[in-house]
Order: sequence, then structure tokens, then C-alpha cells
Amino acid sequence: IAALRSATSLAKDLPAQPDDALQTAFARTQAKLRAFLQPPEETFQRFPKSNQSEAAHLARAVAQFKRPSLEAALEEMRALIAIAPNNGFNYDLLGQMLFEHGRIAPAIAAYEKANQLAPENALILTDLGKSYLAADRVDEAIAVLEQASRQNHAMASTQRQLATAYGKQGKQGQSYLALAREAALQNEPEDMLRY
Repeated sequence: IAALRSATSLAKDLPAQPDDALQTAFARTQAKLRAFLQPPEETFQRFPKSNQSEAAHLARAVAQFKRPSLEAALEEMRALIAIAPNNGFNYDLLGQMLFEHGRIAPAIAAYEKANQLAPENALILTDLGKSYLAADRVDEAIAVLEQASRQNHAMASTQRQLATAYGKQGKQGQSYLALAREAALQNEPEDMLRY
């Protein structure tokens, strides 16, 4: 009850109506979550082609990606990026789509653009590091993965990618340490102690 009262007292300072940027971000978040969680057909019904909003392009891009129809997803991503060219998360999603379809070089370019637009974001840095690893650019991978780890110590996926990168360089001790951190973050004490 005390926590709710505290949160309520803080909320009194918030504007009665959120600004347009906050409403757009909320609509994007809802659309993306729905698109990843619902069958593509439901997404297409909720966001028909006639809806040319940022959220609609994002939702349809995810739905096409899930089908999987990469070219249709990329078409929606191009439209989304045309609307919001300075949103690093658009490029992160583009990188994910390309990466998961084995298009590593263009995925790297998308993740690098995402990192340029949203520097020091641990999720984007981890995705960039993973793509560098796939291209066997291990030194670059380690640099961005270490940066991601400094930004957010609680991302198990960062530790997994770091372990792989250190392993490729023959740095077993550092690789085991990263695996132990990953296990700790996933609440797997037996694995943590194994490393």
C-alpha cells in the first residue's frame, strides 16, 4: 500500500495527457508485442494495409517476419524507417530480421546504424556483437559485448555471446567466467559452480 501511495504521489506531477511522442512509443510497443504474440492473420486484421501509421508498419513487419516472408517484412521496415528514420530500434529489428535469415553483412550494417542512433543500448550492442561473431569479426564482437556488459550487467545473452567470443580467442578463463555470469543471471547455481 505504501508503494502504491508513493507511486500515486509521483504521478500527480505527470501531465494529464501524455505528449505525442509518448503516445507513439506506447502504440509502437503495443503493436510490436501483439504482432510477436498473436498469429499473423490477427495482426493483419488489426492493422490493415490502409493503416499507414508507424505502429501499423511495425506490426505488419513483425507479422510478415513470423510467416516467414522476409521480402514483405523488409518492405514494411522500409516504410517504417521512412516514417521514423532516427529510431534506432527500427534498425535493430531490421538487423534481427536479416540476421535470422542468414544475411549477416546487411544485418551488421543495420545493427551499426541502430548503435549509432541509440548508443550505449545494451540490447543493440549485444545484437551487434552477435552479428560480428557470425562474421568472424571476433575482436569487434568482444569490444561491443564488453561495452554491453558494462551498460547492463543483467543480460544473460550478452554473457553467452562474450563466452563464445572469448572461446574463439582461446581465452578459456574469461569464457568460463562469462558462462558462470550467464548461469547466475539465469538462476542456475549448479551451472554457475561448474564454470
